[in-house]
Amino acid sequence: MPSEIAPRGPVALAVGVAQVLEGFEDPAALLAPDGAIVAHNLAWQVHGFTDPAFVDGDPVPVRLVLSGEVERRAGVGRRPRTDGWQWYRSRVRAITGIPGVAAVLTHRDVTDERRLHLRMSQSPVAHLELDPDGALLSVNERWEEMRGRPVGAELGMRWLRDTPAEERQAILERLARPEPFLTTLTTVGADERTRCIELELEPVLDGDDWIGWHASATDVTEVRALAAVADNAFTDDLTGVANRALFETTVERALSRREEEHPAAVLFLDLDDFKPVNDTFGHAAGDEVLLHVAERITAALRPADLVARYGGDEFAVLLDHADEGFARDIGARLVDAVSAPIEVGGGSIRLGVSIGIALTRMGDGVDDVVGRADAAMYAAKRSGGRSVSVAGPVRHL
Repeated sequence: MPSEIAPRGPVALAVGVAQVLEGFEDPAALLAPDGAIVAHNLAWQVHGFTDPAFVDGDPVPVRLVLSGEVERRAGVGRRPRTDGWQWYRSRVRAITGIPGVAAVLTHRDVTDERRLHLRMSQSPVAHLELDPDGALLSVNERWEEMRGRPVGAELGMRWLRDTPAEERQAILERLARPEPFLTTLTTVGADERTRCIELELEPVLDGDDWIGWHASATDVTEVRALAAVADNAFTDDLTGVANRALFETTVERALSRREEEHPAAVLFLDLDDFKPVNDTFGHAAGDEVLLHVAERITAALRPADLVARYGGDEFAVLLDHADEGFARDIGARLVDAVSAPIEVGGGSIRLGVSIGIALTRMGDGVDDVVGRADAAMYAAKRSGGRSVSVAGPVRHL
């Protein structure tokens, strides 16, 4: 279909240029020095454009180019349509050497791109678009806030520049396979402090073609720091098992939900003849022995059971849903495990352990059940150690 030609002055050369416009998929028009449309292509008509202004009706960019103040101008505008807003990226550029023509104006439909950009920009989560090799193509504002850098400083492979080499290499190797994965990125934030970012990556497919990656990113630095603080507050620094505070809190929870037919059991453990270890081999060796003991106790229990270092060479165990027979079996298993030889300081030592057991009762407090287990432990120690004793029934006066 031939271009429409406005009956304005010498336009013979403009007619040839207008015919070239038909090769454009985007709406395009030639403008006269006074801003009138000299010619346009079919796409201009199909998209319903009627005046030489940017999509949002702003005539200023066109006027600036036609007046010679700028050589070109671009921007994004929108106009309403039945299913919502339609966005176009508009460009106007000065043209010389064609009588009657001063500029060319084009509009490109970027509605899908703009809608995606708006969804990403309004998301509380950072979003990244990568090519198949992992080079960064675009991000939303949340990522820029998280990193404290403009997107231009992050494009290509620069978004990984602050990541330790080994971690960066592992991420790049994983990006070589178009399969979803979750990873953690160690990097530097706006405050130049180390940040921990959790990345969830999904391959982007165009039909059968793999064209890149979409990644959502969440800064988990503070969350992990709080978890570490909580972990340090409730674990024993030496052995890594629970400390007394966590043990007593957990026992209290177990007591609050205790059912008559499903009691819990508390085991109180005290190592036999531990003091000579420190006196003979030194405190460093003593610490190593305690570490081995904690590992052996843990290995002898069920995953749901709790072991804690109660203090010094004392340990405590909480067995949930345990009757006396089961608690005795576990106690005997712990005596065997702890009493096996331990290699330390170039030599081998053999310790024993005395264990007291107390079953929880209705109305118990933490001090009640732990106190009974502690008393039973002393009974086991008085009998010679390396043994288990169960607290007897409460006698009511």
